[in-house]
Formats: sequence, C-alpha cells, structure tokens
Amino acid sequence: MVNLKDFLYFQKVYETHSIHRAAEHLFISSQGLGKIIKNLEQEYNTTFFIRSKNGVLPTESAKVFYEWSKELVLQDTHMRNEIKHLSNKVKRLRIGCANGVLRAVPLNTILGFASSNSDINVEWSEYSNEDVINKLLNYELEYGLIVGLYDNSNFEQIKLYQCNLTLYVYEGHHLCEKEKVSLKMLRNENIIIMNEQFHMYNDFINACKINGFTPNIKAKTMDGGTLFHLCKQKIGVAISPKFEEEPPKGLKAIAFEEPYYWDIYGTCRTDTKDEAIEKISQLERVVAEREETPRLEVIEK
Repeated sequence: MVNLKDFLYFQKVYETHSIHRAAEHLFISSQGLGKIIKNLEQEYNTTFFIRSKNGVLPTESAKVFYEWSKELVLQDTHMRNEIKHLSNKVKRLRIGCANGVLRAVPLNTILGFASSNSDINVEWSEYSNEDVINKLLNYELEYGLIVGLYDNSNFEQIKLYQCNLTLYVYEGHHLCEKEKVSLKMLRNENIIIMNEQFHMYNDFINACKINGFTPNIKAKTMDGGTLFHLCKQKIGVAISPKFEEEPPKGLKAIAFEEPYYWDIYGTCRTDTKDEAIEKISQLERVVAEREETPRLEVIEK
C-alpha cells in the first residue's frame, strides 16, 4: 500500500530529475527515497524513471502519474480542510481578488455580503491574476474575481462586468484633440501603465506587438492614483480601464478605435461549485446589477 506522502516524494523526484537532489530537499536518504519510488513502480506495475548518468528521466507513465498524483494530493488537502472547518462549525468563504478589480467591485459589496451572512466567515485578499487562478486550483480559495476568461475544465466562470480600456492624456498633449485613437498611434509615446501584477499589462504588450511594435513603457505602478499623477506630470500617457465617467482633473480620457475591454469573471472550481455558488449568489446578483465593469480583449488584425 502507498500513501499520499509517497506521492509528494515522487513529485519531487519528477521535478528535480534526480533522486539525490530530491532526497536533499525532502531530508531523507537517497536509498530510502529510491525504495519509495521502487515500491510505487511495483504497486502500479510500471516503470516511472529511466536511470542515467545525469539523474533520472521520466517515462510516459511518470507524466500521467505526476498529474494525477498532484490532483489527488490537492483533493486530500481540500477534504482535510473541509473536515476541520466542519468540526469547528464555521463556514468559510475565501475570496481572491485580482489586483484592480475592487475598483469595479466595491469593497463594501464584499463587506455587505459578509455582514448579511453572519454564519459564514468571509475572508478576502488581493493577488495577481495568476495567483488567484493558482490558489483556486490548489483549493486555497473558494471563489475568485479574475480578469479574463480562463480556459480550464476545473473552473466554473460567470462574467460579471465589462468596461472599456481608455487612454488618458495630459493637457497640451498632441493627442488631446483626438476623440478616438488607434493603438498604432502609441508607437512613439511614453506609456504609463499598471505593472506586471495586473492582467492588463501583458495584454497591452501583446496587443501592441500584434500591431507591429513594442510599447515604450516609461513607468509602471500598482496604484491608480499614482498612474494619473504621473500622467499629469507629463511623464507619458496612461492606460487604464475607464472606471469613472469623468476623467481626473487635468486629464482627458480618449477611447480606442479598437474594441479593447477588461472583463471580470466570478470564478470557482467545478468540484466545489455547489457550495461556492450558493455562498456567493447574493454577491453575484449585486455585482451583475451594475452597468459597467472591466478584460483587455486582444483582437488580432
């Protein structure tokens, strides 16, 4: 018989391509780890690794076993957490918000949901878009507000908002006279944009490359207020979803000719969707009632 701890040992060998290096990470002997791998191979009647001078090479069986063992370990972790919380008689809803989405989904919406569901311990925090996705996959969150549709069969997603991506320019800038701009007009402009922690950063870079150029990123920030402040200081033009109808004083908001959008999706795992969707149904209804919200949709020409 094998246990899930053996799966973790296998995964480390698979990832390091070395029994010796894996054993060092796991603080066990190479001989002991080698025996665990041999027992797994006997249990599943297959060969997982081909020994070589440079370590071990995974077989096709190892690749299949690696993916399934990761999922089984995650399922076990989720089950243990659920049992623990049942024993504590406290329901828990952990919400992960991709950086920036709280500009569209007000914090008081989440707090209001928590106060009206006193039997649920609601926790929330901001992460990068990719971190929210990974935490959902690893059962570290029950629900996420992420930017963009994520193609994964483990996810159930509901589109909550869509809003336009907008160019902001300072007074006196040569684009001020424009009512609309094309992405190609930004070829020689200094760009101010939210940094790599935000989904729109990479989307904007990719959209520019599709249009034949690499943008000149002059400044990156994690704060919308700083973004507009730098624009007012004439550091460059700013790219941001249009959260407010009126632009900040001293700036002009210009729409793009291309259909660029920022979409927010309510997201949970399909294997926990009954529980998660039941808990957040009220939150989703409140969010969906709003008229606008945010994804940067890259449309190839």
